[in-house]
Amino acid sequence: MGTMDWELAVGGDVLFNGLEVIMKNKKSVFIYTREEEKELWEAIVHPAKAVSLRYIEEPQGESIGFAGDGMGFYTLSESVGAQTVPLYFYRRNGSLPTSEAPQPSPTVPNPLSPAFCEDQKTVSDCRELVTDTGCRWSRKAGRCSKARRCRNIRSEQSCKGVTKYFCAYSYKKTSRQVCTDFSNRCEVARSEGACEKNSGCQWNSGDCTLM
Repeated sequence: MGTMDWELAVGGDVLFNGLEVIMKNKKSVFIYTREEEKELWEAIVHPAKAVSLRYIEEPQGESIGFAGDGMGFYTLSESVGAQTVPLYFYRRNGSLPTSEAPQPSPTVPNPLSPAFCEDQKTVSDCRELVTDTGCRWSRKAGRCSKARRCRNIRSEQSCKGVTKYFCAYSYKKTSRQVCTDFSNRCEVARSEGACEKNSGCQWNSGDCTLM
């Protein structure tokens, strides 16, 4: 049928209305716009040109799919020894393509770039976003930016999704957990009850230490 202008495809999906095709290899994500009268394969083979989307490479990142409403896409990697892996969402910037006015150059910002943290306009959106570093909300500046350390991250899902830092979501009090450096997961506890809830920790003479 033809060839594409890039190699080693590992995953792909078609937008619910058939007007976009998104594909990836292990290092990049590409999207094609399909004209309604064309066959699907015609939209992705030469001379069709792919638009490269910003994407942060994941370990064994081979899964990709559009969101059900088309307003972005998800990527997921294999575990590569990790207990959990984050499901990343890349939000569309702009409207969906239609048969009357297809979008020739779709743009989907990358949630792992600093710009994506900065795109979050509310405290909750900022703190809940899962990225390689997590995002932090500055009350003084009134904006969202990349977190530079574990203790800047507030939500459980964001803390556990971080891949750049070694973070742990540990008990500080028996009813309150915080994101902290993995090496500090015991010291953060302020009571015996909190200490005993943290993995690999023990309460000893008023301090929480590693077993």
